[in-house]
Amino acid sequence: MPQKMEAEILFLERRDLQPGVTALTELGFEVETLDWIDPCSDETVWIKARIEKELNQYAFFDWMFDLVKGLRGADLVTAATLLPPPSS
Repeated sequence: MPQKMEAEILFLERRDLQPGVTALTELGFEVETLDWIDPCSDETVWIKARIEKELNQYAFFDWMFDLVKGLRGADLVTAATLLPPPSS
């Protein structure tokens, strides 16, 4: 059964952001650009990429690691299963 997964990815330079987002959306990811500011560089941009996959979190991390290696200027920060919100 597919599970909701989320990865946090950073792009060291803004010029690499759009090609990376395009590649991810073509694979079915929903992408959110975050408005975090890196104190060391105005060029760094963080995104969250979400998708539903039939993988466990370890396989998802490995898949994302290999995927992000192919994106120019990108680095994988985290990748894991999204937990459901707590019930009230």
